[in-house]
Amino acid sequence: MATHHRHAETDSGFAVKIANDVLAAMGGSSLQSLGHEG
Repeated sequence: MATHHRHAETDSGFAVKIANDVLAAMGGSSLQSLGHEG
């Protein structure tokens, strides 16, 4: 793990970024699309 990152503040944002990246790879646009599509 990189200790120079502020993990306490960025963990949630980082998780959202990863989730958005995964959804984008699957054809989604963002986490919000999950609530609209099912």
